[in-house]
Amino acid sequence: MRFWLLVLFLSMLVLSTMAVSQSMKVVTRADEPTDAEIRELIRALDDFSAFQSVFAHQIPKTKRAFPDYPQEFWDKYSHFMDSDSAFLEIVVPLYRHHFTSKEVKEITKFYKTKTGQKLVKEIPSLTQETSKAIVEMQMRKMEDLVRRMGLPPIGASYRPETFEK
Repeated sequence: MRFWLLVLFLSMLVLSTMAVSQSMKVVTRADEPTDAEIRELIRALDDFSAFQSVFAHQIPKTKRAFPDYPQEFWDKYSHFMDSDSAFLEIVVPLYRHHFTSKEVKEITKFYKTKTGQKLVKEIPSLTQETSKAIVEMQMRKMEDLVRRMGLPPIGASYRPETFEK
């Protein structure tokens, strides 16, 4: 009886190990873009510059969240995050997941055109202006709703510090 229990246990162990290893296999698509294709698209989009800009903006907030870390840590951390290898490590798999090789090539072709480069240049301003317009519209809608519901004015209950943390 013990022998059969051991055989059953070992069989289950082997089968579960095989199932786990099968689920962990990296499946590649025939139309999967190469690293070189994705890197070319990232260069055309100037994504690394955008990443550096966001990162530079986040550093002061991150430093406030970890006030006990010495400046030496932040210098090394900034240097590490300033390299394109850290950025590529993050984005290459994301682009690969979302786009085929053909799509990456077509997008890259567009972004290398004069119009595509203008879009790359204008996107930050457009995004900033859109965000500002949305906030202004939200405030107008909130003020209108507050007035119609007879609630205290927005200024009386607004806590901007909750949005800055």
